[in-house]
Amino acid sequence: MIISATYPRPEPPAPDLSDEARARGAARLAVLAELAEIGMVLARDLRRQAEAAAEAGQEPPADLGLKFARIARAVRQTLALEARLEEAGALAAAQAAGRAQRQAAAQREHQAAARRDEGEARRYQAGAAVERLFDPCDDEAFERLENALCDWMLDADADDLADKSVAEIVLAICRDLEITPDWSLWADEPWAQAAEGAARGSPASTGPPQPRSSPACGAGAAASGAVTEGAAALIEVPP
Repeated sequence: MIISATYPRPEPPAPDLSDEARARGAARLAVLAELAEIGMVLARDLRRQAEAAAEAGQEPPADLGLKFARIARAVRQTLALEARLEEAGALAAAQAAGRAQRQAAAQREHQAAARRDEGEARRYQAGAAVERLFDPCDDEAFERLENALCDWMLDADADDLADKSVAEIVLAICRDLEITPDWSLWADEPWAQAAEGAARGSPASTGPPQPRSSPACGAGAAASGAVTEGAAALIEVPP
């Protein structure tokens, strides 16, 4: 069975607001502030010249007004540019913060989708393994077990299954359907070999743990459609 999913694509990396870039921006603002201060010094000097001429009863220099207008215009432009740079810096910081939040959310969703897919893959792998136990059954028993297995698969939560091995899921299905797992059917499966190896590493076990249940074709109430709570809370397999 082929399982596919569409993951949200993470956004491209945000522009790096490095310390060096921030230092350059601060230096530019400092230069502008200094220029504005120089302009104000010149403007104050012109004011003193005008006041001195008035106190002496003289006319101020003819170009004094023109000089003041030019200096005042330069100061205004400098202050406006300084304000624009400050606003641009604040906007860039806000955009970077928002972008980082979106990237983190996209990454979380990406991980959640990958986890769900992993759970789905393990669920269907375990279901296909258990289905092989039904082959010797007659048509009636086969259909009964198939229906019970289908119900179990629909009830199982992929997020929960992502934390379980395929062997654990197989055991949970067999326990709910009241059937006995036949490990010889899965001897070539890596997940079964891993479970068998783990069981043999335990002093109390010589093979994969098996639930106490009846053979597949003689399955009882659970196989007739009443799937138990194991789909929602998987059994814990001893180490």
